[in-house]
Amino acid sequence: MPRGGVPEWLKGTVLKTVRGETLSRVRISPPPPMRYLGIDYGHRKVGLAVSDEAGSFAFPYQVLPNNSKLLEEIKNIVVKEKIGKIVMGESLSLSGEANPIQEDILIFKEKVEREIGLSVILEREFFTTWEAKRIIDENQADQQTDARAAALILKSYLDKNSR
Repeated sequence: MPRGGVPEWLKGTVLKTVRGETLSRVRISPPPPMRYLGIDYGHRKVGLAVSDEAGSFAFPYQVLPNNSKLLEEIKNIVVKEKIGKIVMGESLSLSGEANPIQEDILIFKEKVEREIGLSVILEREFFTTWEAKRIIDENQADQQTDARAAALILKSYLDKNSR
């Protein structure tokens, strides 16, 4: 046995015991890689972001118009990007009260869960669109502002729930 205890071939395993008797070694596998989809919901546009497979980074992905094709387009992205969880911004005021758009967010959340089959996690957001504009220049919003806002929402969730 090498110094430090466990031989190389036993690393990543644990002893399986029953009533104090060692039965065997069981290999522990890390959780499979999973990508997350972040959503910044708006009445006219919906920003999307995706994570890396390790769930460490969030990247602006796309801005979609909020129209009758929205759910189908999100479903296609979920399949294409192998998304395992969805995180959506929860729009609350600084005092914790729901903003006017929050009711529509909850309705959309239910549609996504029903149509796509993944649960949607709500992540509190404050001023993410403003912050996304500030990243480039607060007076110069562009086509990807809502996708950057979605990335900020997703990154907030990932930072709080890192594996």
